[in-house]
Amino acid sequence: MTLPSSGALSLNDVRGEFGGPTSNVTVGTYYRNGSFVYNVTKNLGVPTSGQIDFADWYGTEGAGAYAKGTCSNATTGGKVSVNHRGVDTVGLFTSAFGSWADSSVTVGSTARTVRTFTSNQTVATQTFNVDFNVSSSIMTGNFFQVFSTSALILDVEVTGGQMHNTTNERFSNSPPTTCTFGPNSSQSGGVFQGMPSSGTILLQCNKGSFT
Repeated sequence: MTLPSSGALSLNDVRGEFGGPTSNVTVGTYYRNGSFVYNVTKNLGVPTSGQIDFADWYGTEGAGAYAKGTCSNATTGGKVSVNHRGVDTVGLFTSAFGSWADSSVTVGSTARTVRTFTSNQTVATQTFNVDFNVSSSIMTGNFFQVFSTSALILDVEVTGGQMHNTTNERFSNSPPTTCTFGPNSSQSGGVFQGMPSSGTILLQCNKGSFT
């Protein structure tokens, strides 16, 4: 759900979108990057402190649209080791690492449970490994956003073919699956820098365009 972009808003409307305590609720409860209002693109108009107005919450979006996790990393063994970063609670290629505080997310129009969202940090071509606990594939044309607590770090569209099986889905910026990065993704020399190895992330998988 998203709050309307115009018209009257009440504190109950804001609490209904973002959740919150049942008593002692004030407008200051809903500063951005606090306990309830995530620091994501749709909420950038909400101040983090100081004066706040009900119009600041026009078009904002609550936690229901985002999965929330804590990143970590792990490395495979062997002569050619591979480092994976992000959250992988099922251990696709290494032991499990990271965790989800909220694993519910919508992909396209389907509610799913995310178990894995990681990047392979070893290969020259950035590869993402994803597990939504389903056997159906990621739909071409779907957008994925990942935020840290302070910035958008991944804005990507799956633009070409896809790989999938009954345990995980993956996409990369080279065949057989291709993707296009948005202008605000964290890049160096045009190459996406991958998922963080620590800290909180917010994941959205039903975005319709680049930021």
